[in-house]
Amino acid sequence: MNTTHAKSIALCALLMLLMAVTRSHHFDSLTHLPDASLAAFLLAGFYLPFIAFPILLVVAGLADY
Repeated sequence: MNTTHAKSIALCALLMLLMAVTRSHHFDSLTHLPDASLAAFLLAGFYLPFIAFPILLVVAGLADY
């Protein structure tokens, strides 16, 4: 596995975690984090291959479910 592929996987995992934490109501506390979905999709569109879009879309849907 080359380093570019590994960095893409790490960034996708980080964006999925960021979306899950900020969209989900399971991690609510006294301080609510703002929704980071738009930022995650913009960063994914700029840095990741096209396959990351459907993956992040599924994560967003599952976080709302």
